[in-house]
Amino acid sequence: MRKVLIGMLVLLVVVAGVVYYALSNLDEIVKEVIEKTGTSVLGTPVTVQSVDIAVSEGRGTIKGLSVANPPGYSSEPAFAFAEITIDIASVRVIERIYAEAPEIRLESKGAQSNLKTLLDNISETRGGDPNAADPEQP
Repeated sequence: MRKVLIGMLVLLVVVAGVVYYALSNLDEIVKEVIEKTGTSVLGTPVTVQSVDIAVSEGRGTIKGLSVANPPGYSSEPAFAFAEITIDIASVRVIERIYAEAPEIRLESKGAQSNLKTLLDNISETRGGDPNAADPEQP
């Protein structure tokens, strides 16, 4: 019985440590996920200057989000936002999204454009039509 209690106590300490680590590094974790996932899905570099998640306030802020143009287009970003703030009312309800200083750059090369290329990259990543509804969404 004593070994079971010690085992449960050790497990509790480990879980508490993991939760503490995740919460204390949440901003950096989210920043890395945005950059890695965005780059993978869009096929072009996605960078973020900083992320500030305020769990107790239900708010998240992304500063300096930039999506590079696909190869063959200018070196200027296709998208850039000075700041994006999301207020969350609950797990499934976004109350407000505020984007500060958005820049969207459309460049054409014949029938193709930089934005269409990004959509095509998303389509290839998802294995289908980028405009189709997500089958996992209710």
